Amino acid sequence: MSETSDILMIQRMGEVHIIEILQPSVLDQHLIQRIRDGIMDLLVAGGTYKAVISFENVTHLASAMLGVLMELNKTTKEYKGEIRLSALKPNIAEVFKLTALDKVLKIYETTDKAMVKFA
Repeated sequence: MSETSDILMIQRMGEVHIIEILQPSVLDQHLIQRIRDGIMDLLVAGGTYKAVISFENVTHLASAMLGVLMELNKTTKEYKGEIRLSALKPNIAEVFKLTALDKVLKIYETTDKAMVKFA
């Protein structure tokens, strides 16, 4: 199953959603809210709370998106699921390190590497 919008490309492999953020600049609060709602709706409707979120296309990220990721992480854990992040650009990975979110969220070099751990 594959689904694409202007902001997210979604695939499902078994019980895991692979979500690719398509927008390079995730800075606008409205866009961040749409990403949050899209992912949350997908997880709830899909009945599975396992997801890999790929940042391969993202070059700029607002701090508000970090809060959304923490909310998604908390929600998925409540349902015995998990989110994992993949393909962060070095400048974005640095933000996760500076805020110590790399200790809270599971971050992988590639989506393929993130998927291996779900198997």
